[in-house]
Amino acid sequence: MSNTPTEPAAALPVLSYVLTEEDYNAMADAGYGRATRFLNRWMFWPFAILNVGFSAWFIGNAIEAGRPFEMAHMWNGAIAVLMILLRFCFVPWMRRWHLRQSKLAGRNYEIRFVEYDVEMSAGGLFSRINCSEILSYSETEDYFFFWINRFQAIIAPKRAINTPQGEAALRAYVADAKWKKR
Repeated sequence: MSNTPTEPAAALPVLSYVLTEEDYNAMADAGYGRATRFLNRWMFWPFAILNVGFSAWFIGNAIEAGRPFEMAHMWNGAIAVLMILLRFCFVPWMRRWHLRQSKLAGRNYEIRFVEYDVEMSAGGLFSRINCSEILSYSETEDYFFFWINRFQAIIAPKRAINTPQGEAALRAYVADAKWKKR
């Protein structure tokens, strides 16, 4: 036995919170992989801008030449408008619809991190996930996400962790679990 005093390990926090649409959107945004971010930044916007530009060029040439508009001239603009509508209207609407259909929002969640499992209860629902089933984790400024598969994660908002020691204990738990960082 050693005579040196040891500091007791910080207790793992029990997270209690109400799931909101912002929490769900943060999970969806964190779930984007590198390929999705690449496509969004380097393919979506240039393609949308090129479509608007070509549409304006085709329409400008048709007006200048006094020719009637052809549908081919309008398709570039229509595709650009459709792309932007899908990105900023349809995707958020689908997220809200999925959250309503799954009846997750507004429930009181409680998450406990135990030695080999993560236990979660939401209202009358209860689940226990073995640590070996969690594929990876990610951390943002406001959340920890523990990914069960590519699209589903346990959402652990930092607002539910009341102390800095709780955050440190959770980071130590993650390090001990040896999950890869996403």
